[in-house]
Amino acid sequence: MHIVANIVWVFFQLLIGYNLILPLILYISWLLRGRNKELSTPDSDIQSDYAVIVTAYEQTDLLPAVVASLLKMEHPHFIITF
Repeated sequence: MHIVANIVWVFFQLLIGYNLILPLILYISWLLRGRNKELSTPDSDIQSDYAVIVTAYEQTDLLPAVVASLLKMEHPHFIITF
């Protein structure tokens, strides 16, 4: 029974350690590889598409204000569907 408890404890430590170390490993690899210059330029001419999903469950009295706010958007590419 003592061996099984040790195995479970080591597995638990590896699981927690993996979740703590993986973001650090990914960040270091991102720094070493270099940033993607194309995606990081804020003044590029690429227009992004956006999607807005409005969920309303038992609070439908707020929907007219939400739809009115969405219709005031000035983004050139958006579609509102109901």
